[in-house]
Amino acid sequence: MTDPKPIRAEYSAHDSALVAIACAVSRIVPAALGLMPTTTVAANRAARLPLLRALIDDLEDLSTLIVFAETRRGTSWELIAMELGDVTPRQVADRFGPAVLRLHHAALRYWLIGDAGALRPVPPGMLLPAQHLDQVDDWVRHSPPSWLPGDVYSLPHRPMRDTVQPMGRGDLARALLAAAWALPHHEVELAPNPADRHRLQLGYATRLVAYWEEARDHEPPLPDHRKMRTYLSVATWYRDLVRNRHQPGRDSYATHRRQLARHLKVLTAHTATSTT
Repeated sequence: MTDPKPIRAEYSAHDSALVAIACAVSRIVPAALGLMPTTTVAANRAARLPLLRALIDDLEDLSTLIVFAETRRGTSWELIAMELGDVTPRQVADRFGPAVLRLHHAALRYWLIGDAGALRPVPPGMLLPAQHLDQVDDWVRHSPPSWLPGDVYSLPHRPMRDTVQPMGRGDLARALLAAAWALPHHEVELAPNPADRHRLQLGYATRLVAYWEEARDHEPPLPDHRKMRTYLSVATWYRDLVRNRHQPGRDSYATHRRQLARHLKVLTAHTATSTT
């Protein structure tokens, strides 16, 4: 089996969600306008109800994406509940938690192996945000409804390409940490069949090697850069282990597992200090 083609996500899960939110809004506004009683669509019951159904689905996507984006920023259920008002954190978690987790799994699986599998459908813009940036910007420039409050469009439009940023080293470290936690705890949800589970493990190992290769070659050298070769060596060993489905001796495996655990501590430090 060959390694999965390395895929460096262009945008973090948070920024991908922002693009997907923009896509949802660009669908919701025309649909809502189509339901105005003065339109020919609204006057036709056969056309009105399917439009309403699509609008409900898009609004559901929009609310889930907004909550997902907040959780990617580290916002707690308690704070989200406080902002929404009249709901408890438990109610918010029960309402959005399953959909947010499914979206997180879909984005993570796509980053690791390039497909979302059974976790589809995923809201447009979430998995391939770069393909939607120009579309969203074009819609905003040419479609602002004149009846919206003036302050909404009083400022110059900020292009989506300036609103979202490509993944930096800290984003990559956070994605690897998310994968390190999700693979042992949510492996079945991420990949229902054993072949896909192996692909996920290999995808994670491949991304880990790529991360340490980039860290080793970073200019200017990163703090503790002399240790990067050690981390890369252990990551390469782990990738080869997964690739060949080889089980080493117990002592060797335990030693490397301890070394891989050290990777997580270093990655955690990188998420706090890295912006590029």
